[in-house]
Amino acid sequence: MARWFRFFLAISVVIILCGNLAYGGEVEDLVVMRDTLRPNSSEAAMGTYKTIPWVPAERAFVLKSLRRIHALAPGLLPRAASDGTLSVYRSNIRTYAKGGTKLIVIGKMVFAYPDFSFRVVFHEAVHAADNYHKLSNSNAFRKIFEPKIEAARALLAKEGLTPARAAALPLGERRKRIEKMVRTQTGLPSAYAAYSLSECLAEVTSFWLTPEFKYTPSAEVVRLLSPFVSQAAPPDPVDQLFRQAERRFRHGDFAAALKKASQVIKADPTFYQAYSLRGYAYLKLKKNKYALRDLKKAHELVPPLQGSYAFYDKEYKRVRALVQKGP
Repeated sequence: MARWFRFFLAISVVIILCGNLAYGGEVEDLVVMRDTLRPNSSEAAMGTYKTIPWVPAERAFVLKSLRRIHALAPGLLPRAASDGTLSVYRSNIRTYAKGGTKLIVIGKMVFAYPDFSFRVVFHEAVHAADNYHKLSNSNAFRKIFEPKIEAARALLAKEGLTPARAAALPLGERRKRIEKMVRTQTGLPSAYAAYSLSECLAEVTSFWLTPEFKYTPSAEVVRLLSPFVSQAAPPDPVDQLFRQAERRFRHGDFAAALKKASQVIKADPTFYQAYSLRGYAYLKLKKNKYALRDLKKAHELVPPLQGSYAFYDKEYKRVRALVQKGP
């Protein structure tokens, strides 16, 4: 069994490296280091952060990191840039992490870190590649990792910690002990991997493929994740249709957004973001009954261990109270 696993792992690495031969040298075609928000983008419409011009040294570090990520996992950046290019920003937000002095935005993903870390950039690139959580919400991924997440949370609770609090512990003996405990007893690479399904995917992938961390997942996990990291999938027409629905909604064309979202749902009945968007479109069109139905469906489709579950739960309850209250 051990010999078979080593052989399978070696093959997966060869696949990744061979994939890089096909995609090598394309990072500059996939990534745009922007000083301002991309026009007509969802991040510009959301207005949740402001950009500031890149400092040359930081820009060089991020580009170098993205090139290395592309070499290690040639499938990630093409997936993240499936709508054309992947925008990378420098932001002045100071609330995402205490003590954070460096803030980088990859697409919609924002992270703060006291110092630049290649693995953290890698982590965020994984999020961008699984933008709609199709892999981290999949039955295959959940079957493997939900028991591990639950086990890790139970271990951390005995220490009086949550995954987020464990990740925020100062570097020291307690932090080392906690991280070792989680890894040896659950197989997760870090305590923070237990935060949610999407964070688990980002942690597992970035720890696995950053050689310095010497983390080797099981053969089952390698089989599941290898296509995601090594193969640049063509743009998903359903994802593109959903982005069209988002654009229609941002421009105030709620009827068109509703129609596009309905097409997405017909093509993929598990696309919970489309139910949510259609629900808000119904709400704008004063069709509250249908809005509540769709927001309820979105809430039901989000796995409880996904990080966005609390948001969908809160929104469904908010709209339900609004509808019950009446005009």
